[in-house]
Amino acid sequence: MSSLSMLHPETPTLDLEAFRAFEAERPHERWELIEFVPMMMAGGTARHARIAVNILVALRRQLAGSPCEPFGSDMGVERAANGLAAYPDVSVRCGRPLDRERAMTDPVVLVEVVSPSSESRDVGFKLEAYRDFESLQTYLVVFQDERRLQAWVRDPDEEIGWRKVIATSGALALQGVEAALDLDEVYAGVALGSSSAA
Repeated sequence: MSSLSMLHPETPTLDLEAFRAFEAERPHERWELIEFVPMMMAGGTARHARIAVNILVALRRQLAGSPCEPFGSDMGVERAANGLAAYPDVSVRCGRPLDRERAMTDPVVLVEVVSPSSESRDVGFKLEAYRDFESLQTYLVVFQDERRLQAWVRDPDEEIGWRKVIATSGALALQGVEAALDLDEVYAGVALGSSSAA
């Protein structure tokens, strides 16, 4: 039993195929599968949306003409082995054209914009699940209530195979792609302060 299913014993666990059927029965709701446990996604805020769009636009501009392509939150990521079907705010994959319309299995960069209410999930369970992707080089958490980027980058010299990097000014380079996110651009048009929604 996963640590998440122990926290939600009343929720049935689902494999990826069962989750897709579960999701199809709820077309007007947004769900993710984390450690085989279905979790409803919270509604977003204007601040969350602005930050995600700023990041997507910056990456699309920087990666134009490269073999890497950024996607927004309509594109999912899946890993059947650890019961994951999620919709990160921004994802990047590289190489051959994507052969699936709905989800990728080989992300190079994953980005989540977090609020105080979603931080424990995105920096806890999702961090662990995302790091299982062999292709992943950078997992970036972007805080929407303060000017801070927190990245986990793959580093074989570290004991756990990952190194944490924090940026509060300037720019943060994304390992795995030829791109960097400037904090002024990430937070352009965003009024910072406390927020209660993801």
